[in-house]
Amino acid sequence: MTVSIYDLRGSRGFTLIEVLVSLACMAIAFVAIWALHFSSMKMDQRSQQETSAITMANSELERLRGIAQQRGFADLLNEPSGDFPDQPTRGFTLSRAIATDANLPWRATITVTITWREKAGGFGGPNSIVQRRVQMATIIAGLV
Repeated sequence: MTVSIYDLRGSRGFTLIEVLVSLACMAIAFVAIWALHFSSMKMDQRSQQETSAITMANSELERLRGIAQQRGFADLLNEPSGDFPDQPTRGFTLSRAIATDANLPWRATITVTITWREKAGGFGGPNSIVQRRVQMATIIAGLV
């Protein structure tokens, strides 16, 4: 049995142009999905760093509250303030300030700040290092 060219004209195949157009559409979709995935990974990393910083700040506030409860308000006021970059905090810097008001000597305001450096930019843009921070504060009252 022989097949002539006239018999193939009615077949429903794809032309080369149709295949190339569909491949181009798929490539555009894959690039968009990859960019979304890359952005999602960056946001996940950033939220992990923020969560770690919030946890560290909260731990420090709880530690200072414990000092005020166990050893007294006066010992809390003797705790050092300032930056503590030597603590093992995986790239984070802890800073705390304990302030009292002369009009309210029974009250102390504690502010804990956690800072870290992070790469900004990324997909198609310039990379730069920016400093991020989380700051938490509380008021502790003690009877003098």
